[in-house]
Amino acid sequence: MASTIPIPKPLATFFSFFPVHTYPAEELFPPRESVTRDTLWVLPSHHGAESVLSSDVECLKWQAYLAYRLPESHSLGLRMDVDKEGALGGELPNLHVPSPKDLRGTDGPDEDVSLADESKAWTALLEGVVHDSLLDAQKGFEFHIREWLPIPYSVEILIPGMDLRSNAPKKPRKLEYQEAIGGLSERLGTSKWFLGTENPTSLDALLFAYIHLILDLPLKNPKRTDVRMEVTKRVNLVAWERRVRGIVRGAWASHLVK
Repeated sequence: MASTIPIPKPLATFFSFFPVHTYPAEELFPPRESVTRDTLWVLPSHHGAESVLSSDVECLKWQAYLAYRLPESHSLGLRMDVDKEGALGGELPNLHVPSPKDLRGTDGPDEDVSLADESKAWTALLEGVVHDSLLDAQKGFEFHIREWLPIPYSVEILIPGMDLRSNAPKKPRKLEYQEAIGGLSERLGTSKWFLGTENPTSLDALLFAYIHLILDLPLKNPKRTDVRMEVTKRVNLVAWERRVRGIVRGAWASHLVK
């Protein structure tokens, strides 16, 4: 039988000044329901909670792409309250899929093989000078300071009406951007989708993301006016963006996870 060694009275008196109190354990984080719904995580809109369209071009590309790809009755959720530091790789968008098998075998937008080369050329244009011009405007950079700086071409492509070959003379950034927007407008024409296809392609998702965010640039900074004006001068691009915006917004309007 174990015996208890008595604590000397002077030591017990000393310990009495430092009583030990115990409390029930508390949870560091409140309990949450297990996530069973596939959810797209994106950066929010600068308009706040009133918009379900991200103001980040990479996030918006995926919102548009999935809007074309998913059926109207889809159950994919949308979260705009996740900081990118909490995302996979520290970057958004992320697609949180608790059950990866649920997405297997799902067909994407129809892609016309005969238009593959042209699609790559337009993609390079959008991801090049249009992308750089948008980011400059979004970050409030002094676009006009760089507009006369010649930028070498990094891709060897040729689009009707636009001389973008790698051996072409270097052009000012502003002129490059103007020609890019003009070429996009001319190619779209009055078609329903950019390449004249019956259904949207991944290129339509890219085009919508860039045109929408250019038109959505806050105009408090007059330096952004030139970037936006190049698009507003093309009536067909403005009308096309408005129509597609309704499709993309409608695909996400009722799927925001609170």
